[in-house]
This record gives sequence, C-alpha cells and structure tokens, in this order.
Amino acid sequence: MTYQTERMGQIVNFENIDAWQQARELVAEVYKFTDKDTFRSDPALKDQMRRMVISVLTNIATGFEKEKNSEFVKFLSLTKALLSELRTCLYVSLDVGYISNSDFDYLFEKIFKTNKLVLNLIEYLNEQRRKDFNDRRKTFRKQA
Repeated sequence: MTYQTERMGQIVNFENIDAWQQARELVAEVYKFTDKDTFRSDPALKDQMRRMVISVLTNIATGFEKEKNSEFVKFLSLTKALLSELRTCLYVSLDVGYISNSDFDYLFEKIFKTNKLVLNLIEYLNEQRRKDFNDRRKTFRKQA
C-alpha cells in the first residue's frame, strides 16, 4: 500500500509520523517481552502493558485525524501519560523478576525514545498554534 507522505510540507498520513513509527516498534517489543514464560504467572500485568502500548499507538493515529492541532496535542498528552504508566509497569516487571536488567534497559530506552518524539511533536504543534495566532493577529491589525 502506498501512502502520500507530504503535501505542501505537511504530513498527510499518521503512518509517516516518526513518533507513530517508533511506537509501532515499541508495540512489537512489548509483545515480545511479555510473551516470555515469566509473564505467564501474571496475566494482568501482561495484559495491562499490552493495552497501554496499543493505546500509545492508537492515540497518535487518532489525534492526527482530529480537525485541530489543539485536539491532536490532547491525544499526544494522553500518550505521554500512557508511556509513563508503561515505564512504571516496566519497573514492576524488573522488581518481581519478570525481566532482566538488560531487558529493562533496552525497553526503557525504547519508551524514552518514543516519549521524546511525542514531546517534540507536541512542542512543534504548540509552536505552530502560536505562529498561526500571531499571523491572524497581524492580519487583524492591518485591517483595523
């Protein structure tokens, strides 16, 4: 399937957003790690981690499809909260012996990278909103 990636400097498909791509990789990694035998004794934690990471991915996609950048930012803020919850579950997984220190470090880095991309996107969208507001204000002053 072919997707148009940009139109006049704008991303037109959520699949082309770096944060979504990184979150997709994170989904695969969380599934891989929670599929280990150690998680079999704790299906609630396994399911919780999987639900959270899927929500990270879907919130980026859903927010992108909203009409306004401010709505997209709200979904991205929820995404950051979910990533914090996922990190917390990662600590639990380490503390109870479900994952090794090296597995923890690997997943933590993936979560951190996803979070950074989401934060960068939030900052970009907020800057665009400020720029658009300032442009509208300048246009209004010229008309007055």
